[in-house]
Amino acid sequence: VLLLLLLWTLYILIINGPIASPKYRLPI
Repeated sequence: VLLLLLLWTLYILIINGPIASPKYRLPI
């Protein structure tokens, strides 16, 4: 589960950038 969460965060950071990332980190 921890690996999946890490991959999710990396995916969000790469797609949206460091500015928009906290906005889309909700679906957990």
